[in-house]
Amino acid sequence: MIDIGGARVHLDCTGGGRITVLIVGAGYSFDWSLVQPEVAKFARVCTYDPSGSVWSDPNPSPTCDGRIGEIHAMLQHAGIGGPLVLAGHSIGAVFARLFAARFPNGVQGLVLSDYAGSYRITNAEGMRRSDEESLQRLPPLARDMHRWADSRPGASNRIADRMLFDGCIADAAKTTIYLGHKPLIAVANPYLAGSDDYRRVQADLLALSRNSKATIAPHSGHSVAMQDPEVLVQAIREVVSTARSNTSLR
Repeated sequence: MIDIGGARVHLDCTGGGRITVLIVGAGYSFDWSLVQPEVAKFARVCTYDPSGSVWSDPNPSPTCDGRIGEIHAMLQHAGIGGPLVLAGHSIGAVFARLFAARFPNGVQGLVLSDYAGSYRITNAEGMRRSDEESLQRLPPLARDMHRWADSRPGASNRIADRMLFDGCIADAAKTTIYLGHKPLIAVANPYLAGSDDYRRVQADLLALSRNSKATIAPHSGHSVAMQDPEVLVQAIREVVSTARSNTSLR
């Protein structure tokens, strides 16, 4: 539990190494329990639960700007400096992008999975069915914790969640960032990758760095960290290795 100045957030770090992989969401920290142990084999990796979720202190009206400040304060109070590789899924991918824009010096690479947006998807029903199976992929303890977290009073506030989502998308659209040669991998599930809307967004994401590439999680719906964790582990491995060696993605 990290005190960030009057409030505490839950941080879970495993593994070791000079580069820290920080997973900034989305989902609960234990939703990444198929990814984090594998990444810990080659880097220090941290997951966290944003204020208002799981064990972290309440935050009834989160803002995107507040989330970025919260992540930065957490790293400072936990004594975690750069270099960082940020990994984010859905709205977490937007957090990663905005954090890298605000604090560029410490960020050495990005993995952006199913970057959040309002997309027209031709097989939305297929993706929904796929997502319903995702919890079954988690280890039993993580599965139980997910269900417990979902059942807690105040675990979901659709109005606040939608306001946060819309605010983050708007902030990202007007935020300028260029990563230079820092590596960036954009991951998408096959349903999302087939959307013309997403392909336009993906092109913008890849343009953030001259050392970028796109990949698909072929066996996944939107819950990539649960359904196709190997793809995320490999993407993180590539970005960490490339950042360490200052080389180009293959």
